[in-house]
Amino acid sequence: MANETQVAVLRRSVREWNQWRLGHRWAQVDLAGANFWGADLSGVNLTNADLRGTVFTGANLRGAYLSRANLQGAYLQGATLTDARLDGALLMDAMLCNALLTQADLRRANLQRADLRGAVLAAAACDQVCFVGTHLTHHQLSAARSYQEALLPDHLC
Repeated sequence: MANETQVAVLRRSVREWNQWRLGHRWAQVDLAGANFWGADLSGVNLTNADLRGTVFTGANLRGAYLSRANLQGAYLQGATLTDARLDGALLMDAMLCNALLTQADLRRANLQRADLRGAVLAAAACDQVCFVGTHLTHHQLSAARSYQEALLPDHLC
């Protein structure tokens, strides 16, 4: 269950949220299940955050810091994640249909069973990404950088 105080700070503004994060470096961020549908969260710092089942459908997460965030089962349909840092993020069972992941850093992310139908991965860094069971076309993967090193469905994660 999301920490309502944290949700309220983020809903007020990304600037205020990022300032709060600087002053609370060791606080556990729990936004699990919160609804940020269509929100402008560009540049937000959600590193190491618990975002399980959080709704980011249609949200602007351009340049967001989501490194090592737990986004299991998150809803990111149509979200803009261009230039986002998702390195080491857990995205198992996440809904990323039609998401823009152009130039996103997905290195070492776990995308098991994620739905990437229609997602744009142009120039995304995909070194050591786990794509086991994902809905992903070869065309999408060939547009990503370093996909040759990605863990494809015939590998274990």
